[in-house]
Amino acid sequence: METREVLEKVQRGEISVEEAEHFFRRQPFEEMGYAKLDMHRKVRSGFAEVIYCSRKADDHLLNIFERLYEQDGEVFGTRASEHQYELIRKRFPQVQYDPLSRILKITKPGKPLIGKIAVCTAGTADISVAEEAAQTAEYFGTRVERIYDVGVSGIHRLLSRIDVIQDANCIIAVAGMEGALASVLGGLVDKPVIAVPTSVGYGASLNGMSALLTMINSCANGIAVVNIDNGYGAGYMATQINRLAVDGGQAGSVRQSEPVQQDGFVQKSECMHQTGFSQSSEPVREMNRSGKDQIVKLESNVDDCSGEIMGYVMERLFEAGARDVSYMPIFMKKNRPAYQLNVICTPDKVETMEKIIFSETTTIGIRRQHMDRTILNREIQTVSTPFGEAKVKVCSCGSFRRAYPEYETAARIAREQHRPLQEIYHLIEQAWEQ
Repeated sequence: METREVLEKVQRGEISVEEAEHFFRRQPFEEMGYAKLDMHRKVRSGFAEVIYCSRKADDHLLNIFERLYEQDGEVFGTRASEHQYELIRKRFPQVQYDPLSRILKITKPGKPLIGKIAVCTAGTADISVAEEAAQTAEYFGTRVERIYDVGVSGIHRLLSRIDVIQDANCIIAVAGMEGALASVLGGLVDKPVIAVPTSVGYGASLNGMSALLTMINSCANGIAVVNIDNGYGAGYMATQINRLAVDGGQAGSVRQSEPVQQDGFVQKSECMHQTGFSQSSEPVREMNRSGKDQIVKLESNVDDCSGEIMGYVMERLFEAGARDVSYMPIFMKKNRPAYQLNVICTPDKVETMEKIIFSETTTIGIRRQHMDRTILNREIQTVSTPFGEAKVKVCSCGSFRRAYPEYETAARIAREQHRPLQEIYHLIEQAWEQ
């Protein structure tokens, strides 16, 4: 389990505080004798540990791959051979292998890609390194635009795509020979350029040394250089830059639930129904923040299900971590009555949500939309009423403020005092205004 998952389970009452404490007390690495797996790397940096496959013994690679998959549900390996792919495939049939980049990976389905970087190569011979960079960035959640074979020997090819390149948050320039592509790009864009020298070239290129020296001696500004053929390093660094450009570094898988302030508002494309039946389970961890949050909306038409079944499905979805669930009556073709089910969840919960929907309803398909949404600054405040303390959710943006009594508190007071719930709501609102 990840840190966020543990905290969510404590919040929902699925595990005790003592069990969570045991989880957090465990060593930040796992001793395997021949390897010490950094299980907390994702907590510290937002990036899980990656496997450098080259020269690893078969048993070591297989065991490391298996343990990382158990930890995160996905694994990424670089510099893997065909033999290593066949070895892993026997245990994990779903593993993917790209012989060009030598990337070996299992990725979670439905992973959203944010922002944009451009990966450019001088020639076709540089693509293997470029693909290592591009697939690394994609694995870590970055949208990649590939622009290949645009070297300086025909600079018009580069200029024909300059609008796409300039629109990216970061550019990776992959080049062998004399390595001039990075300098050219550095003079054409206002974004960081990560230069990757490759070992492509004839004798005097010295297996990439000439490109490396050209890049680190570039007259153009804003260029950083990684090691020869180090596509992985470039893709990793570009993802860090892309996250900062998108939302201040908070788009990573670890920090995704921690949006940053940005004049109180960000773009929103979440659509919620104003009719039908809805409940909300917005977690307290989002309080006192505003800004951008990446979510997924799942939508499905369900017929031949009773209201009781839909209510049970709603309960299961919330228990599994859905942010919001709603359903409304609709009529399908041939005037068949049905419900339209809508689920809002974080990207890492998509697979879980879909399994519940398919297993508990009669639907045969689920539509999926990845979205950014606006989040107002929210915090929980405690106010005093004639019947004791009550919690209030306060939403704000600049000078705008609005308070909402927390239902659980209001309902408890209403039951204890044998008063109408509306009356208790009104008392709590008055107490907050004072």
